[in-house]
Amino acid sequence: MLKIVIADDELPIREWLNYCLKDSKDGLKVVGIASDGLQAYELAAKEEPDVVIIDIKMPKMDGLTAMKNIKKVLPETDFIILTN
Repeated sequence: MLKIVIADDELPIREWLNYCLKDSKDGLKVVGIASDGLQAYELAAKEEPDVVIIDIKMPKMDGLTAMKNIKKVLPETDFIILTN
C-alpha cells in the first residue's frame, strides 16, 4: 500500500486529487490532506507517507521548505511537486 499526503492551498485541487486517488485499486491510499505547508509537514511526520503531492506556493510554509523539513525526518519520502 502506497501512502499519500496531498498538500495544496486550493480546495478544488485538493478535492480533485483526493477524488482521483481515494478509490484506487492500485494499492494507493490517501492518508492526509493539508491546506498549507506547515500542516503538510505535521501530517507527513504523523502519517509517514511514501509520497507527498505538494504545491510550491502555500501559506504558513512554502512547499519547498516543507519538503526539506519532511526529508529531514522521512528521508525515504518521495514528492510530486505541483505549481501553476
